Amino acid sequence: MLTIIFDGVVESPIYCVAAVCSVAAFYTLRFVKIEFEEGGMAFAQVPIWVCEAIIPIAFIVIALRYFMLSIITFSKLIKSSS
Repeated sequence: MLTIIFDGVVESPIYCVAAVCSVAAFYTLRFVKIEFEEGGMAFAQVPIWVCEAIIPIAFIVIALRYFMLSIITFSKLIKSSS
């Protein structure tokens, strides 16, 4: 695992993963909104945006997971330093 050390505190890249997934979720939500407004059909009268809706949902779930993991890691760092 890639780690960076600042003054004896190990920072894990999980904070960056959470931030990147949050940005990706935001822009994929915009993408799905655009597809919703255009109103195209994918197959069997299923709108394209319904098929694409899983993309922002997945990024949101990943971001939440890593935000929670970063909070747990941060709390462990605080407990171990005191």
